[in-house]
Amino acid sequence: MKFLLKCGETAEVCDKCQYEEASFFEKLTMKLHLIMCKCCRNYSANNNKLTNSIKTADIKTFSAKDKELLKAKLNQEMRTTPKS
Repeated sequence: MKFLLKCGETAEVCDKCQYEEASFFEKLTMKLHLIMCKCCRNYSANNNKLTNSIKTADIKTFSAKDKELLKAKLNQEMRTTPKS
């Protein structure tokens, strides 16, 4: 078992944490690395900010029905518009 991670491995575990895919051991080794590495601490802090922003964002998207209507309108427009 490896207790010390390299910076690239730490970033990978940090990303896994963002998606709640990291194991307890991975989280532990990441935290040990973050104690010693300021660059990775900054990366982790920015990753956490991004995660929190995404979770709290009130993003509205098209419904499946609206997407199909828009697609049909675009296809119709493409068929009726003359090519140059």
